[in-house]
Amino acid sequence: MKYIIIHGDGMADWACDELGGKTPLQAAHKPNMDLLATRGTLGMVATIPKGMPSGSDVGTMTMLGYDPAKYHTGRAPIEVDYAEGESEVGAHEQVHATDGEVGRLKGFAVDSADHRVTYVLLREGHLWGHKDVAIPVSAVASLDDGVWLNITKKQVQELPPRA
Repeated sequence: MKYIIIHGDGMADWACDELGGKTPLQAAHKPNMDLLATRGTLGMVATIPKGMPSGSDVGTMTMLGYDPAKYHTGRAPIEVDYAEGESEVGAHEQVHATDGEVGRLKGFAVDSADHRVTYVLLREGHLWGHKDVAIPVSAVASLDDGVWLNITKKQVQELPPRA
């Protein structure tokens, strides 16, 4: 027997008013995926072992039969030594306002003169209604398991789009 595993990495999203309370995936025209879903077997599995960071990198390794406790090196195979007081933040990590998640990390803006991070660059919103915003680094409260801000979702939404 042959199997096809469709791993919809990054397909989860928030329901939005402009789509009638549906997520972009629910609202999308996707006849081939719908056909496969009607003829296949749908299941749910826990792909993140206890003690491992939650993310598609760990989940994909588990789904393909690799033990992430043995093989996981992070989102990228580059190891960096950090000085005391520094933190590692990976691309696409979740960004949290004081009242919930607001998007994914896109990157950082760095001052060319002193090489300090000045802004956290965020992809805010959902697939059909997103914008890129620059959040002042002073609004970052913590970098533990994602980026934690000291401002609300509404304050993030009110930031102008990054040009």
